[in-house]
Amino acid sequence: VVEEGALLGADVDERRLDSSAPGWQLTNLPPRRYDVSYSICALMQAAKRGLMAGYTEKLADYAVTTSYSTLPSEVVQKAKLLMLDSVGLAIAASGTPEGERVIKLALAQRAPRQSAILGSANKTSCLMAAWANSSLANLLDFDDTYLGHPGCAVIPTALAIGEMTKASGKELLAAVVAGYETANRVAYTLYPSREKAEKILPAVNQVMGATAVASKLLGLDKGQMMNAFGLACGCAPIAMPVAIYKNTTIGFF
Repeated sequence: VVEEGALLGADVDERRLDSSAPGWQLTNLPPRRYDVSYSICALMQAAKRGLMAGYTEKLADYAVTTSYSTLPSEVVQKAKLLMLDSVGLAIAASGTPEGERVIKLALAQRAPRQSAILGSANKTSCLMAAWANSSLANLLDFDDTYLGHPGCAVIPTALAIGEMTKASGKELLAAVVAGYETANRVAYTLYPSREKAEKILPAVNQVMGATAVASKLLGLDKGQMMNAFGLACGCAPIAMPVAIYKNTTIGFF
């Protein structure tokens, strides 16, 4: 930030985090706008203006209240396609040397057999399965791209926790949609300008999406989910140079 000089008018676009705004659903998001500078600066400005609690509450309220019955059919079909895409990519990556190392590390933890590792006949803990599958889904770098790669954070989290909690297919789909919506709304709000995006990227959005999924499948209420968002943001990676981002799989963040 210091080396780049003056920031490009960092501010928060409140409309993008308003669940009542048009285009809240996955397949009908508003046009992309590059009116926000680096994620940390935007968050600091929002905190100064006393906006963060309101934003967090809106996101948590949306995630908690979203259910399969409220989703349009085109959103359900899109979510299924995105899940199929992530699973296929993870299985494809599992046979690569890098993928084999990811699986070996996940199994070396000798954790409880709670959730499956894609492309493997083995199970590990829910935590390690989410990490391994996230790494595998992003490893070939062919995963969905929408202001980052939300799928490799959202879908492996949903599969790992959904298997552990024995969630139904409808519960899983609702959680996936909530995760995508959360990740993409945060990305829209925190994304840098078009020029800055060629050099540096925020990474908070994927963390928020995975947190929404996990919170929903674990049955957290709105207050608990707000706390989960706060804890997740406290551990989220800061904005990073594109050169580093392109050589780091999402599971290693």
